[in-house]
Amino acid sequence: MSGFFGHINVGAVLLGFGILVALWVLWKIQRSPKPVDLVDLILDESGRASWTRICAIGAFLFSTWAMAHLELTGRMDSTYFGLYLGTFVGGAVAYQYRPRGNAEIPGEIRVQAPAGQAVGVQVGGAAPPSQGTS
Repeated sequence: MSGFFGHINVGAVLLGFGILVALWVLWKIQRSPKPVDLVDLILDESGRASWTRICAIGAFLFSTWAMAHLELTGRMDSTYFGLYLGTFVGGAVAYQYRPRGNAEIPGEIRVQAPAGQAVGVQVGGAAPPSQGTS
């Protein structure tokens, strides 16, 4: 019996079991009567599938698996963990403090109006200059 169990990586088996439990919990949450929809993880604000969000979830899952593998094989280093933590936690913190609202976007603004009509343009919260009609 010890010959069979001697070739099994117990850490990898436990990790796989943990992933199965996590997937089961997510499945139970998805099927609960509460308004939780895991599809929202990949949808943008307009309700369309977001390639950026899909890639971010994939990168998170892959790098989490890589961190677990490094730990199980005894090759985990504080540099790896710092990069992992900085990537995902730092990204979430940066998202919370991103500029919102009407941020000024450098560029050219063209306005067309009928001849003889004054056009007021407001940029960056400043009041439009007074223009007389001529």
